[in-house]
Amino acid sequence: RCEMSIKTSLEAQLMHDHHHLTKLAVLCDFDDTIIQQNLGVMLLERFGKPEWRRFHPLYLAGKMTLRQSITKEYSCLQVSPERIEAFVRTNGTIRPGFLDFVHFCKEEDIPITIVTSGLEAYVKPFLCQRGLGDLEVFGEQAVFTSSGVRLVTDTGNGACQQGNICKCLYLLRRQQEGYKTINIGDGGSDLCPAPKANHVF
Repeated sequence: RCEMSIKTSLEAQLMHDHHHLTKLAVLCDFDDTIIQQNLGVMLLERFGKPEWRRFHPLYLAGKMTLRQSITKEYSCLQVSPERIEAFVRTNGTIRPGFLDFVHFCKEEDIPITIVTSGLEAYVKPFLCQRGLGDLEVFGEQAVFTSSGVRLVTDTGNGACQQGNICKCLYLLRRQQEGYKTINIGDGGSDLCPAPKANHVF
């Protein structure tokens, strides 16, 4: 009921702004937002070396940035892109209401961009396998080695310290194109774009 209320509220805000001749664009997180689970954590639990669990508590204690934590965690992940594609085929559940929301945005010509500190290597296959492969996705790019996953994302000037993916960069690009922006997400990497977005959910 809460998820449907949020969806209804969001669509009402979109309709209000859109019908007042405002260009709108949505930036949306993936893990724990579009899906009800965190696929990155699920992959680490299945294919990660045990020490990956050490790093998130250090971030929560303020002893490590989110960027450092994510980089260290993924360095413990020992898996190939092919095994990831097989894993996401049977893991992860789309949050109720999201497919309707995507349909609504397409009808209203409102672009949706998924910006996530998760790996593109699992986000894109997950979406493609469920008929959502046309959604624009910006996530962590990575090199897969036998010793772990190395992040190679370059998002520009590196000013954002919340995550390797600087969500602000993509939000500001939309604003420079004349859009009012809506940021959807409640993770650490959303702390940077939330104050800069026109609306936050």
